[in-house]
Amino acid sequence: KELADVETQLSCLAHIADNSKLESYILKEFEKSNVIELDRFNQVVEEASKIEGPVYLRLTGNVGNPIVYSEDFEYTIGKANVLRKGEKVALVATGAMVHQAICVADTLKEKGNVATVIDMHTIKPLDVNILDELAEYDLIVTIEEHSVIGGLGSAVAEYFACKKIKPVYLIFGIRDIFPHAGAY
Repeated sequence: KELADVETQLSCLAHIADNSKLESYILKEFEKSNVIELDRFNQVVEEASKIEGPVYLRLTGNVGNPIVYSEDFEYTIGKANVLRKGEKVALVATGAMVHQAICVADTLKEKGNVATVIDMHTIKPLDVNILDELAEYDLIVTIEEHSVIGGLGSAVAEYFACKKIKPVYLIFGIRDIFPHAGAY
């Protein structure tokens, strides 16, 4: 019942025209999780096996991605992981972009701003509890290695669209273009 994808748009741009449309459909229809570290794959598959119905696991990044999690990492579908707790600015990332979000947080810290970093590894179901906690932040930034259409940023925007409190947010990802293949 599980469906796994080992290509991502930034790591394999040669297939983006086909993959982005399929992934956008899958995102809307299936439970969807990103796996950023292959040594955690067994834990993710075990969690996915508990779900009734189809599940889509997206294995993101390259083999050389930096390790983000410690050995005691717990994966729960639908529950984002807060990797750093800050104030005013939240960096919500998925897949290989989680490490990039940590790097951005390090740069912000050097300038006196402490940012929250969240790994939103599950896009569907989206962790709305963590989003509710972020609603009072000055800025929410989503970062993904996927099309901005139908991805993490869209899911966050859709969630806040019907809320009374509408935080300011930025969406970083692949714009609605046909990018040329290149290095990751």
